[in-house]
Amino acid sequence: MAGNIKLTDEHIKLSQQLTALQRRFVLNIVSKGMTQRQAYVKSGGRAKTEDSQDNCASQMFSKLQVKAFHDSLIKAAVTEAVSNKVDALEVLVEIMNDKEEKAGDRISSIRTQSALNGWDAPKETKITGSLDVGTITRTIVKANEKS
Repeated sequence: MAGNIKLTDEHIKLSQQLTALQRRFVLNIVSKGMTQRQAYVKSGGRAKTEDSQDNCASQMFSKLQVKAFHDSLIKAAVTEAVSNKVDALEVLVEIMNDKEEKAGDRISSIRTQSALNGWDAPKETKITGSLDVGTITRTIVKANEKS
């Protein structure tokens, strides 16, 4: 999600309250989009089974300092994404309003703004193929029996 967030003094202060494992855990979740379990394992967590990894990751994520660091990074990533979109839209508006621009460029600017703002009509997607309900049902039943 946020591979290149600039760390502020607040981020650094929050990260200093964490262990190295907790810090890597949060960074893997935010910057690489990992699940909690994936981030826990990649960060050096030592739990062996998936259940214990999930448990440890969940406990770690529930700690106030970990959540605060995570939330501050997410807020920064969202702010950056919104700022980038706003900047792009401003440039497109300038192109659209510039009477010296070619008509094709102005129209292209309008189309791009339309797409970025979600003004376009929904696009229809067709899915084709066959589906074997019996196989799917057996797979679900087997999965439920294991848990």
